[in-house]
Amino acid sequence: MKELYGIFEDTSSLPKLTSLQMQLNPEEFGIMWRHCDVFSKLITDYAGTFLQEKRDSRYTSRNWFGLKDSISYLANEMLENALKFRDGGEISFQIDILESQVVFFVTNIIHKSKVAKFQELLLYYGSKPAEDILLETLEKNSTGDSKASAIGLLTIINDHEAKVSWEFEPLDPMTDFIKVTTSARLSTIAKG
Repeated sequence: MKELYGIFEDTSSLPKLTSLQMQLNPEEFGIMWRHCDVFSKLITDYAGTFLQEKRDSRYTSRNWFGLKDSISYLANEMLENALKFRDGGEISFQIDILESQVVFFVTNIIHKSKVAKFQELLLYYGSKPAEDILLETLEKNSTGDSKASAIGLLTIINDHEAKVSWEFEPLDPMTDFIKVTTSARLSTIAKG
């Protein structure tokens, strides 16, 4: 049975301006977290090239460079987290560009023994404003009182104003692994 954290939006039936999907096999190609920067530049160039064509008619209300920076940051952080916290298997990456938002989906596999701690962290993130949790985390990290920083994820939520959600789905009742899909929605329309 699937478990959802946050507002997980399936974009499969929504009209898209464009979509890009990739399957990454870290074992086969030696992909490591330090390669994420190259990957995020590819994603940013792809999205930026497409959005540039639409910029005059649809995206004039958002700071163009801020949007590209957010796309790059989200692509980099989401892939880094999928690589760091996976337990084997491929990583699936998808970016959908809709009329008023860019939606990322990154899927990886984790062992079921890690799920409860992960979900507890997600509940904590949902319990307070992102800015408060980011400040608390920065304070803990400065005193060496934290083993995992989570600064990247908190920056996605706080600084880039992305709406992040997670879907946990058992692979098979006979295995000890869970498929985790992280989704981040980034508005392409400026507020105010």
